[in-house]
Amino acid sequence: MLLLPFAIVAQTVAVPPNLILPNYDRLPVGQREGIEAGAFLARTNDAGANWYNPAGLGNSVETSLNAGANAYEWTKMGLEGFGTSEGRSRINTIGTLLSVAIGKGTIKSDEWRLGFSLARPIVWQPSSIDFAFSPIANQVVAYASTVDFNVMIPGVAIAYAPGGVRTGRLRIGAGLGMAITSLTQNQSISSRVNATTSASLAEQSFSAEGSTWQLQPSGGVQWDATSRVILGARVVAPGIRILGTSRLTLQTSQFTSPTSTDLVFRDDAATFDYKRPLEASAGAAYHANSVELELDVHYYGALASYELYASELPGTLTSMRDLRATSHRWTIRRSRSFVRWICRASPRAFP
Repeated sequence: MLLLPFAIVAQTVAVPPNLILPNYDRLPVGQREGIEAGAFLARTNDAGANWYNPAGLGNSVETSLNAGANAYEWTKMGLEGFGTSEGRSRINTIGTLLSVAIGKGTIKSDEWRLGFSLARPIVWQPSSIDFAFSPIANQVVAYASTVDFNVMIPGVAIAYAPGGVRTGRLRIGAGLGMAITSLTQNQSISSRVNATTSASLAEQSFSAEGSTWQLQPSGGVQWDATSRVILGARVVAPGIRILGTSRLTLQTSQFTSPTSTDLVFRDDAATFDYKRPLEASAGAAYHANSVELELDVHYYGALASYELYASELPGTLTSMRDLRATSHRWTIRRSRSFVRWICRASPRAFP
């Protein structure tokens, strides 16, 4: 919901929800893995194991490379209401993975394997919205919105296979990634009324651009229960925040003759946080000469609502009546006893 500045001294300022926080399983990354819906936890045995299960590196004999942008996504963003609607669409690539498994020839040991990867599992870049309409006579409402949300995760992994690669039945792996989440939002709305004897203007604009860095430890295991059955499991710890800042700007104003109010806020180093939950998955695979089947189950820990943006810098509220101006300073704090600027995020799983 967007609050126009008719109550400009309200303690909470809200912006329209033009952002979806999707999970990492909307579209699987990788070549074979993407074709098989990402059910590759127990069978992964090449460079793709960097992402799906680091223990799978212990089953990779040769050095290998896995690279590709395996999907295109068509998104449509629309706005409806007041008897009108507006929407546009965009096509962009998602699910990028570049990974390397270092094996025989580079590593002399037959029990250890290393891996490196660069994954881009989330790309949310819907088309922009920019339109105007007249809900009633003499009034024009304009709204514009753009958003760009993406996650890039470079990482390293190591695997140990007691008994040797392709000969041992147990494989253990560990990985460490750096989840870099970037978010850019720009939104504005205005309402203009021109009557015969009076005029009024109310407008609000919001802009944010920032990134957050989080360490992402993970661990996995694979076990050849029989010559045809493989079991696998993987756990990813909640993200460990290293840093995160964002530029935040907000301007909201109202003019109705003979009075006007203007609220201005800017912070070039506001706190920005995007939380990643605990992840756990387990799978079982069956393979024969010409048939391979795998069933995986994924679990994601719950996250309570949290502050996506937060700042303690002051903003300025200016009021003017009959050409006499007064200026007020207000501070943005986490404490309930002060005026606050907080944008809360409630992560959910979207298909």
